[in-house]
Amino acid sequence: MEVISMFRRPTSVTNLSNPFRTTGSNKHFGVDFAKSGTNPIVAAADGTVSRSYVSSSYGECIMIVHQVGGQVWETVYAHMRSGSRRVSVGERVKAGQTIGVMGNTGQSTGQHLHFELHRGRWNSAKSNAVNPIPYLDETQNQQSTPSTPAKSYTIAAGDTLSAISQRYGVSVSAIAEANNIQNVNQIYAGQRLIIPES
Repeated sequence: MEVISMFRRPTSVTNLSNPFRTTGSNKHFGVDFAKSGTNPIVAAADGTVSRSYVSSSYGECIMIVHQVGGQVWETVYAHMRSGSRRVSVGERVKAGQTIGVMGNTGQSTGQHLHFELHRGRWNSAKSNAVNPIPYLDETQNQQSTPSTPAKSYTIAAGDTLSAISQRYGVSVSAIAEANNIQNVNQIYAGQRLIIPES
């Protein structure tokens, strides 16, 4: 089933360093976009700020409640740079409005944005979490990085980086580097890869 893009990408950074997964010992109920430097974080859709606080785990964090397609959604933006949060609880925000800067606060081992999408409200069990990637508007990537056109590929069950590299004519090491993959044998079905130009 194809999902219609309903949300803006929360960052222009395309490097997906940690995918969404709900199985295994290292569950991850969001996706991580990672890049050094100063990278603004934007609201994924119009909405109302439900939380803007510092958490021991999420670090500097903002949550926004949205009404999209007749459904309540909530987005989470975590590990922002210390002191970079620009919005307060109850504030209305517009899609694409800058709300903070990517950082490394809370339980984080490097600068990144941890982004979650919940169909319904966020809860501590994260039972409403969905993989954000199919819901994000990919056209913004093409507009934001016109000088480095890249394909994307969603890993299917049974895929290997070796097979993907042969399909696209790009080396395994180039794919691993473009996606910040430390172990080429640890990829997941549903993980979206950026395929660099050969």
